[in-house]
Amino acid sequence: MGVQAASSRSDRLIVESLEFLRQFFSVRGAMFYWIEPDLDTVNGPMLGMPPGLTMHYRAEMRCHDPLLASRLVLKGMAIADLTQEAGKVSADSRRQYMAFLETYRVTGNLDFVFWTGETNHRRAFAGASLLRMDSDPSFTGDSARLEALHRYVAFNLEGHERVRHERQFAILRDRIGLTARECSICELVAAGATNRDIADCLGLTLATVKTYMRSVFDKTGVETRTALAARIATLA
Repeated sequence: MGVQAASSRSDRLIVESLEFLRQFFSVRGAMFYWIEPDLDTVNGPMLGMPPGLTMHYRAEMRCHDPLLASRLVLKGMAIADLTQEAGKVSADSRRQYMAFLETYRVTGNLDFVFWTGETNHRRAFAGASLLRMDSDPSFTGDSARLEALHRYVAFNLEGHERVRHERQFAILRDRIGLTARECSICELVAAGATNRDIADCLGLTLATVKTYMRSVFDKTGVETRTALAARIATLA
């Protein structure tokens, strides 16, 4: 019940952020998505999206999308407007994608990508996509205004449990210097896993887990699992 309630509160943060963006731009469609480490995306809450659009997009149109999350992440972008990015894909992809949008009466698209981590080790963890349809007004705002809006929404999202988790492990990785495997072990320790649990989960020997644990303790400056879990909890 407690976990479910926490998840519900976190989802409300996303919905409230989407609603704020919809009202700011006076557009009808908005959706949130998580960006996985492999740059694939997982859909989150949606508001006012045309029926069938996301399924059609996933099945046939992702590869043609000028605002595909992986494209934006590889360019290091935080804000992207379809009108500016459409010319950066092939003519065939542009034609197919614009025809797809027209089918659902979508006339414009603006994406925000949210990042975490240190400047030289940033990772994109989520995005918000806004769709302008029919008589919705054009997306407006100079770059400074859009950047301020992006920062405001990013700040609001910091209350989400998944975002806090991203920040915690970005700090472990970027500031403390833990490896990806050590970060995974920290995540399991924070969840209450024993060394045997960690070995079974990650396919490691018990001796290897103990070696990793000694390294984690040394890097984080703690001596016990309880102290490590407490240290992780304070990072975000």
